[in-house]
Amino acid sequence: MRMRIVSIVSLVFIGISVIFLAVSLRDYLENRSRMTIARKVWLRMALIFALVGTGLYVLQGYLH
Repeated sequence: MRMRIVSIVSLVFIGISVIFLAVSLRDYLENRSRMTIARKVWLRMALIFALVGTGLYVLQGYLH
């Protein structure tokens, strides 16, 4: 049961990461490829959520 919860949480983190990537892509298209502060923040948040989600998924393999 615990491993299933870790799986779901890791998928949620990956999903949030995809949302942040989509928002940064929208900002890219609106600002004609100029790097904005908001896009930098969204990309960093996407990276953090992706790393945490991936880390949880890998950690699940080691705990099982």
